[in-house]
Amino acid sequence: MGHQDAHDTDGTNGGSAPEDPAADQALDWFARLRNDDPDAATRAAFVAWLAEDPRHEAELRNLEAFWNSKP
Repeated sequence: MGHQDAHDTDGTNGGSAPEDPAADQALDWFARLRNDDPDAATRAAFVAWLAEDPRHEAELRNLEAFWNSKP
């Protein structure tokens, strides 16, 4: 009964480090904006998301730096 598996919904990822919603959302936005030609509503939603939390911009910048780094 004390065992948790990867399907638990407690946010711990089955015993590994907890997921960071800001990082997950930044990754979603990063991919979405790179793969699509965003319309005005999507751009507005992105700007609103950035304004919600300073971590959002920081996470997005981390992803951009990683994406643009040379191997």
